[in-house]
Amino acid sequence: MNHAYRVALFVLGASCTLLNGCRSYPERMKSLKRDIDVNAEGSARLAYTVEDLDGRNRLLALQESGRLAYLQGDYRASADFYQQAMAFTQDLEDRAVVQVREVAKKTLASTYGNDLAIDYPVIGFENMMLHVSDAFARLAIGDDDGFGVDVRNIVRSRELAKSSRQTTRQALVDSIAEKTRKEIAEDESYKELLDDALAVSAGVQDSTDNAYALYLAGLYYEMKRDWSNAERCYSQVARLVPANAFAANDAAWMRQGGRKGDGYGTVVIFFEDGYVPEKRHRRTEYNIHTITSCIIDIPYYDNADLDSRYDFEPLYVGMGGKRVAVTSPLADLGMLAAKAHAERMDGILLRQASRTTIKAMTRAAFGALMWLGGLSAARSNNSSDNRAAMLMFAVGVTGYVGMGIVNSTTERADQRSWLLLPRTAHMTRFKLRPGKKTLDLMSGEKTIKVEVEVKAGKTTIVHCLSVPGEMRAFARCVE
Repeated sequence: MNHAYRVALFVLGASCTLLNGCRSYPERMKSLKRDIDVNAEGSARLAYTVEDLDGRNRLLALQESGRLAYLQGDYRASADFYQQAMAFTQDLEDRAVVQVREVAKKTLASTYGNDLAIDYPVIGFENMMLHVSDAFARLAIGDDDGFGVDVRNIVRSRELAKSSRQTTRQALVDSIAEKTRKEIAEDESYKELLDDALAVSAGVQDSTDNAYALYLAGLYYEMKRDWSNAERCYSQVARLVPANAFAANDAAWMRQGGRKGDGYGTVVIFFEDGYVPEKRHRRTEYNIHTITSCIIDIPYYDNADLDSRYDFEPLYVGMGGKRVAVTSPLADLGMLAAKAHAERMDGILLRQASRTTIKAMTRAAFGALMWLGGLSAARSNNSSDNRAAMLMFAVGVTGYVGMGIVNSTTERADQRSWLLLPRTAHMTRFKLRPGKKTLDLMSGEKTIKVEVEVKAGKTTIVHCLSVPGEMRAFARCVE
C-alpha cells in the first residue's frame, strides 16, 4: 500500500502546487489602483515576487513598473524600467537556443496546470505601447535621441507583429490539435464562451492599427521634415479614425511639401484617459469523448467593459481665461487590447484542448485501473492476488479522485495583461506665438496648469494623462 500512498501524495501534492500563482492578475492589481486613486506620488511600488521579476512574468512586471513610475512622475525610473523591458523583449526575439529542461518543466506545468505556467509573451499591441510610453518618458527627461529611436521602433514593432502573427496562425491551422479543438467546440456551452471571447473586438481589423502610435510617428517624421513617411502615417490615422479632422488635414499638408513658416510655433497635446479594461473569465464543464467531464476556463473581454458608446471626457485647453482647443479621439486602446487577445485565441484554445484531453484521458485511465482492481479483488481466491488487486484499486481510486481535484482546481484562465495602460488616447494641435505660456488643462472635474515654451517653426509636445484621482502633464519643445 506504500506505493498507493506515494501516488496519492504525488497527485494531490501536484494539484496544490499548481494552484500557486493561479490568483487572478486583475485582483492583484486592484489594491494598487486604489492606492493610485488616493495619491499617485505616494502610492506603493509594485510588489512583485522573484518569480515575476526573474521568471514567467518578467516582461509584464517591467512594463507595469514603468507605467507606475510614470504615473508617479518619476520619469527617469520609468524610462529605466521600459529599457529593461525592451532589452528583455529583444532577448526573447533573438534567443535561438533555450534550455531544454526549463522548457520541458513549463510545458509539463501547463499540461496539467494552466497557461499561467507559461512565460508572459511579447504581444504586438503592448510592444507598440511600450515604445510609445518610453518615447514620452524620454521626452520628459530630455532625451530627444531616445525619443526618435522609440518612434522608429513603433513602426518596426508593428510590422514584426503582423508578420509573426501570420506565421503563427499558419502553424496553428496546420496543427493536428485543430481536430481536437473542433470536437470540443461542438459543445454548446463552450461555443457560447468562444462567441463572447471573440465578438467584442469584431469591429477592429488588427490590434496593431494603433492610431495613437501612428500619429506620434507621423509627428516625428514631420519634425524631421520627412514628408513622405509623415504623410503615410497621417493617412493611416485618417483611415482608422475618420472623425479626427487633424489627421486628414495633416496628411494633406505633407502631400504639399510640409507646412509653411509663419512665425508661429505648434503645440501638440496628447491626452491619455483611464485604465484599459481587465480580462474576465468564465468557467464551464463539458463531456469529452463521452469518457469524463472536464472544466474549461476562458479569458475574455466583456462587452459591457468595452462599450464604444461610453462617453469619455475630452481634454479642454484654455489660456488666459479663454478656451483655445479641445482634444479629438485618437484610439480606443481597450478595443485594441481586446483584439490582441482575440488574435491569440487560437493558441489559447489549442492549449486548452490539449490540456483538457490529457486530463480527461489520465483520469479515465485511473478509473479503468480502479474498476479492474475492484473486479480482480472480488474474484481473487488467494491473499497474494488479493493484495495486488487491492493495491491496484487503491491506486485507481487515488488517481481518479486526485485528477478530479487537479481538473477542477488548476484550470484557471490566464487573465494577465498590461493593466496600467490607458483606456483611450486623444489629441489636439494648434498654433501659438513664440514665448513661454501657461495652459489650463481641464477634463471632467480635474484642472491642472502646465508651462510651455513655444518657438517659431518648432513643435512643443504636451503629454497629459488622467486616471481616477490623478491628472499629470509635462511639456517639451522638441528641437
